[in-house]
Amino acid sequence: MAADHRPERVAALRERLAALGLDVLLVQAVPNIRYLTGFTGSAALCLVRPDELVLVTDFRYATQAPREVGAVARVEVDQVNVWERLKRVLAERPPEVAGFEAHVATVRDQERLGAIGGWRWEPVAELVERLRVVKDPTEVAAIRAAAALAGEALGEILASVRVGDTELEVAARLEAALRRRGSEWHPFPTIVASGPRSALPHARTSRRALERGVAQCEALHPLCELHGHDGTHTFPLDFEHPTFSEGGVPDAITGGKGGDLTVLIGPHRRG
Repeated sequence: MAADHRPERVAALRERLAALGLDVLLVQAVPNIRYLTGFTGSAALCLVRPDELVLVTDFRYATQAPREVGAVARVEVDQVNVWERLKRVLAERPPEVAGFEAHVATVRDQERLGAIGGWRWEPVAELVERLRVVKDPTEVAAIRAAAALAGEALGEILASVRVGDTELEVAARLEAALRRRGSEWHPFPTIVASGPRSALPHARTSRRALERGVAQCEALHPLCELHGHDGTHTFPLDFEHPTFSEGGVPDAITGGKGGDLTVLIGPHRRG
């Protein structure tokens, strides 16, 4: 069983808050909330206090949140509005100096915070992100798993790519292969661009059929525990037996009769 690094992360964050003269921090960025608590839902607020962590979410996660968070944080579930629940949580104690994620909060969010009487809200930027830059062993393992997963998925679909396939069909095969191997989701749209469209760095995948020439598949993102893999691969469209290096990356086979297909498998680290 992998070690639980969440308590260490929270302790490191509290040290930074103390150095900034902040009593609490409101975390809104979903990736940061997952990093601190383990909660994988899409809607939540997290209040970091000196002596406790409070996760505020809505009724959809009434069962999921406590299971994922465990003893790391206290879970508050609201049936209507997480911001109203946050107000009640804040009212438990006298007003203090609190930080909020200025790079995440919207104007409307700041209006909500300003309406909470007595509290002094200070904008801070990327406190949790700076902690996330340094990877613990669990995160390193997740990155390696994503890299291996990407190579396996690419290997599965390469032999099926043929002239006449549409870009959408190739993209669908790539995404399905990643899912079958455990990728959590595809945080960015998969891009397959063929022929003249392959010159577009961020083309939109279309119904265009692959022709003999250059095709590019870009921004396919395997995700394992919030981390992913990035790699670029090239192979000819009319090959019969693609080969791979030990790490799951196709051997360099540029050229050939029919041009090539470039595959870029990219990472995703939310936030």
